[in-house]
Amino acid sequence: MLEEAYKLTGPALLLAGPGTGKTTNLAKRIKYLVENIEIEPEMITVATFTSLATENMLHKISNPNEEEFFIPNDKQPKRICTLHSLGFNIIKEVSEDFGLSNNIEVIFSSKTQDLLSEDAANILGYSIDEANEMLKCRRHGECQKSSKKICKICKKYLQILRSCNAIDFDDQIFLAVEVLKKNEEILKKYQRCCTHLLVDEYQDINKGQFELIDLLSINSREGLFVVGDDDQSIYSWRGGSPKYIRNFVEQFGPDSNVKILNESYRCPKIILENAFEVVKKYDRDHIDKGVFEYKTIDKGKLEIHNVPSEIKEAKIIASIVERIHPLEVLILIPHRGYSYPIIKELQKTQSGYKAILQSPGEGVPLISKINRWLQNNNESLNFRDCLEAFLNSPISGIPSKRSKKPEKLLKRAETLKLIGLLWEKLINREHKTLYEVFQEEGEYTEFFKNASDVFTRLKENLDKKDLEGITDTIRDFGIWKKTKSFFEELDQWYELYSLLENQNKVANVLITTFQSAKGLEADVVCMVGIEEGTIPRKGINREKIAEQSRLMFVSMTRAKRELHIFHARKRSPKVLFRDIYKNKGKPDIRPSCYIECLSKDFKIYHKA
Repeated sequence: MLEEAYKLTGPALLLAGPGTGKTTNLAKRIKYLVENIEIEPEMITVATFTSLATENMLHKISNPNEEEFFIPNDKQPKRICTLHSLGFNIIKEVSEDFGLSNNIEVIFSSKTQDLLSEDAANILGYSIDEANEMLKCRRHGECQKSSKKICKICKKYLQILRSCNAIDFDDQIFLAVEVLKKNEEILKKYQRCCTHLLVDEYQDINKGQFELIDLLSINSREGLFVVGDDDQSIYSWRGGSPKYIRNFVEQFGPDSNVKILNESYRCPKIILENAFEVVKKYDRDHIDKGVFEYKTIDKGKLEIHNVPSEIKEAKIIASIVERIHPLEVLILIPHRGYSYPIIKELQKTQSGYKAILQSPGEGVPLISKINRWLQNNNESLNFRDCLEAFLNSPISGIPSKRSKKPEKLLKRAETLKLIGLLWEKLINREHKTLYEVFQEEGEYTEFFKNASDVFTRLKENLDKKDLEGITDTIRDFGIWKKTKSFFEELDQWYELYSLLENQNKVANVLITTFQSAKGLEADVVCMVGIEEGTIPRKGINREKIAEQSRLMFVSMTRAKRELHIFHARKRSPKVLFRDIYKNKGKPDIRPSCYIECLSKDFKIYHKA
């Protein structure tokens, strides 16, 4: 029963499917430990997957109107946080051991990580592919020191980061594990804080995160309480794997307690059972959750919409929104490019909406980045981004990475290696900033001379408050090759601003991606672009097809009343990132194989 699940003695796993009371059980568990078992709050740690989940949990246990969850502030655990922020706090205990001082910068941008990893590879004479493999290894939490090329790149990459007093997102886990293994005093301190360790979204942890959880709970397994669902594991690109749930008993021994929550408080039977059909067929290792009991009042509706184009699709979605107003609607899309036709139709309705939108162009963001560097020349990572922008400009004298001639690609590779080598003097503490190193090296090649001239003029014009001079110098970055391009981007930014401005703060419609759907729910869900090559993506292996079936499952199970699945017979190639008119016949676009899994007894088929 739901009311008993939170009382399990650990090591305990709650297999909690969508809408079966996962958050309720975690909140009740905290209250139970503090008030019934009288555990000291400082011995309890609750590890969430996102900062938003942390905020939601704090709100839940702080609301006096929800008596079954409410805990007075002085009795609340002080460690309700993400695993990464917990790791960051562990690192700060001995930051100097890693050559880090106060104000450690955490690098979240994948673009910056890509750039620095390529610099590390260039210094060592290795390839970009090997640099990418290194980052993939780190993101999967599988960083193992060896003599392999990717490990050498990793070492150099970390040296670059440390020279900027920085760590990356994954370091928060790796370094925390390293601290706990080497420092017994800190290990005991945090093990006491985690005497009762509660972990949310356990299906999304990777190898490094598992190791951190294992270290923290090794002396208090009876206090380990994790919640998750193997059917909702959708973060393999970060190393997240359902195997940690599926192997829970094997990893934590025969004393483990596993309980399946199979009372559905969110999804009607028609929606949840069809969602299960998708993972049952395409994820062979899916754990059977048994027969569900449905506590939902609404019987539910599932409709498949076969539409001629994205324009018709947007019109149907807008009509659904108008019909059910003011109920909540969640519109799930493969990526941001799918949102624009829908937004245009929603603007004709009375419904408020929020949407994630694609940034239109790179010119304005680059000017912003140049401005940030001008305000603080000591920001080495920011300067590296600006230097890369100049490298790709027409006046740099360096061929484009799209060049096909070997001699041009060689010239580019040689320049990139010289840029990478700038870090060495920073690593060796010969200079304080990358810009200082760059100034010293500025006379050696034509590229460095050109770049040095541009950055020097930028600084001088800023000092003289010469706006025209700054504008002329920024032109050297080749941001807009033609005046027309400049105005087109400004128009696009204005359109974006207008769309954002029109978003209603009290919105009943949210447009977001499948990948961002986790944790959300709505009365009505519209899923857009359910087509072959989109979901599942083209050319992926069986393991990825299984994960994409789980992504489909997650998206479907956000719905509390109605689920509308859309596939089109025609879409813009710009949105699909492929040409559907190769054979000059009918568009090559078909419904997703996942739709075939749905029971014909439960769907209404439209051909608009």
